[in-house]
Amino acid sequence: MDAPSTSKTAPDLTPLEASRLKEEEADARIAVHDLDGALQCLTKAIFLRPEHAQLYAKRAQVYWELGDVKSAIANYRKLFAVDPDPPQRIKDQLAVLLDLHAYSLLCLGESPTIVLGYLNEAIQLNALDEVYWLHRAVANIEAGCYEKAVQDVDHCICLNSRDVEYFVLRAKLHWRLHMQEKATADIHKAALLQPDHPEVLGHEQRLLKESQAIYEQARTQLMAHQFEDAIQNLSRATEITPEETKLYLLRASAYRELGEYHMALRDTEKALSCHQHKKNTIQVFHDNHHKKPAHVPALRLNSERDTSSQYRDIIKQRSLILNDIGIRFLHQKSYQLAVNAMNQAIRSQMELTELFREQFASPQCFLHRGDAYRGLRNFQAALADYHHALELLPGDQNIKSRVALVHYQFGVELFNRAQFDKAELEFAQAVKQDSNVSYYYVRKGDAARYLEKHQTACESYQQALRLNPSDAETLVGLHHLGITITPSI
Repeated sequence: MDAPSTSKTAPDLTPLEASRLKEEEADARIAVHDLDGALQCLTKAIFLRPEHAQLYAKRAQVYWELGDVKSAIANYRKLFAVDPDPPQRIKDQLAVLLDLHAYSLLCLGESPTIVLGYLNEAIQLNALDEVYWLHRAVANIEAGCYEKAVQDVDHCICLNSRDVEYFVLRAKLHWRLHMQEKATADIHKAALLQPDHPEVLGHEQRLLKESQAIYEQARTQLMAHQFEDAIQNLSRATEITPEETKLYLLRASAYRELGEYHMALRDTEKALSCHQHKKNTIQVFHDNHHKKPAHVPALRLNSERDTSSQYRDIIKQRSLILNDIGIRFLHQKSYQLAVNAMNQAIRSQMELTELFREQFASPQCFLHRGDAYRGLRNFQAALADYHHALELLPGDQNIKSRVALVHYQFGVELFNRAQFDKAELEFAQAVKQDSNVSYYYVRKGDAARYLEKHQTACESYQQALRLNPSDAETLVGLHHLGITITPSI
């Protein structure tokens, strides 16, 4: 089918009229898909009216239809020479062509530098198309510019945060740049969008496998008392899988062995945070797949206590660290700080006992808190803790000696207030708990002597002499009873 022709003769037309006629003829030929004829008409129209930008746009479109992208781009460039600020529609059309040409060159193995030139121009013309940013990211990857590629993918995500592929790509780039935490964060975001994405599953498995290998090595180092090496390895593992609870728990143990209790305590808190986050994630997943009954109160639904073995290990480790902190304060004679630390340790143990119906309370915690109370001269609280320790470890002489010391202290205070009968009872309790301390007998004898219980006093003094034959106070006490004994040399 032939395209329609004009009825006027060329000599009767001005250049403007002739150009318009050729443009109309070109439109008619385009309508019947006579693209070659349309090109000829548009070329003549442009010759007659070179300042008319729309003609270049039409000819660019024809070249595009013919698959001649380079010629189409050239015509748009001529358009921009005529009209430096055309409508956004024209800019968008050139941007599409530049992106298409750039990506074709990239696929053909062209230099990334040349490709980036086209893509930079496309983005300048239209920065709201995520595809251009993605293609430039690919070109930057080919050029080895991974930081710039990350920035381009950032733009993609800003424009479309629902595409899982962008997060997967950025995770790979972060991994390449040794930014493990950021890579893992991207994989987690990708997993939220598409949990079964092959790259998500594969990446997570690779990370877990590498982290597990490092964890096992650190365990071996910990058993060999190579604590610094274990900490270094575990720190590497936390960069790979920062949400893995057991890494922080093991590192806390290593820090504790080194006496770095602040770092150890921080790791137990991090372990607890990771554990709770994982537990909550599982709960949310369960809630989304199993509808909650409407009649069950929300408070009841969330009231379940954590009885997992991992939670038990975390709380046990924290209790041990707090106990060690308390002992350090005790040695520094910071008794109130020691009590505070021991209180937290004991509370943790009580929680475990309640949760697991097992005996987690340590007699050492009560023993040390008792020592701290004794340092504060709170003897009643100290005695209560020592008795609690004895309940957990019956017959332990180390604990009984401390009980004896408190009763002795009570006895001294009562004796100084001239309450000799009560003092004698306290000294008797001290002797009962620890019969190998001579001055307990001496004070018991003194109290009995003031009560004029001479026989009892004499027996106490004699027992003291058996333990310490040269004790001057014992000899003085006997002298008051009219008994003179030559001290043994």
